[in-house]
Amino acid sequence: MLIKIGTRLLLASPFFILGWHLTATARGQLFLSLQILLGMICFVAAAVIVGPAIAGLIALPSARVYESSGASRRPASRAVYGVAEIRRNQGRPDEAMAEYEKISERFPREVEPYAGMIEITALDFGDRDRALSVFRKGLAALQKEEDRERLRAVYRESLDGMKKREKR
Repeated sequence: MLIKIGTRLLLASPFFILGWHLTATARGQLFLSLQILLGMICFVAAAVIVGPAIAGLIALPSARVYESSGASRRPASRAVYGVAEIRRNQGRPDEAMAEYEKISERFPREVEPYAGMIEITALDFGDRDRALSVFRKGLAALQKEEDRERLRAVYRESLDGMKKREKR
């Protein structure tokens, strides 16, 4: 990044020097305004050459927050889960499960995709072993104790719901 700024500074320096010279040496009425205008155009050209590199340097620390590994990112909203929830409500649990799996790969430290997969495996598929597998995977991925506790609650509720369905 610093090499990029240095290169751009070298490219912009003739424009800056010319602009400074034109504005500093302006004399006379007609030439004064024309010379100052040309000097200002040179300053603008220098700024256009150097500006993007400097803006990139300034923006770099904040960009790293958003471009960090997927493990630390959080989905911007509940909209991320929309397709999975719609598929499940349409009676297409296989597709919903696939969507939740994609979300869990992108946001492995987010509790919601694991909770959704547990509910689908237990309540829609009736697969206790697969629900346990998803539960364990979620517990291993989640870092916050409150997220783990929520996952435990979803797992217990899903197993209870599964037992109620089996009694019918």
